[in-house]
Amino acid sequence: MNTPNITRKPKLYFETVANAHTMSFDDGSIHRRNYPWLQYAETRWERSDESTLLIKIGEVVVKLRGHNLGPLYAAIADHSFSQVKAMPAFENEPDKMMDTYVIEIEFLVQPSALKVKRASR
Repeated sequence: MNTPNITRKPKLYFETVANAHTMSFDDGSIHRRNYPWLQYAETRWERSDESTLLIKIGEVVVKLRGHNLGPLYAAIADHSFSQVKAMPAFENEPDKMMDTYVIEIEFLVQPSALKVKRASR
């Protein structure tokens, strides 16, 4: 007798809400950070590296490395994304292959452009 192949709906390991005012990121080890949506500038998802999202918020770039990031990218694009926590233990779990999750979160500070003062005459 064959065991039926039961497929399940993919799980999304991030939170969404209608009209989110903030975005929260927890790297699971050191930092938990919260940013207002008003500072959001862009999200980059390179086709050459589909396991990484780069989110520019003010002078910070939040780098998310994970798996099946399409639903997360879509939630950010429609401003319903509210929070995510890194789940590094999921990286080598075969039963999580259909799910969306973040393995690593890194906060990169991007210095603003140098402002040159004009000499007063």
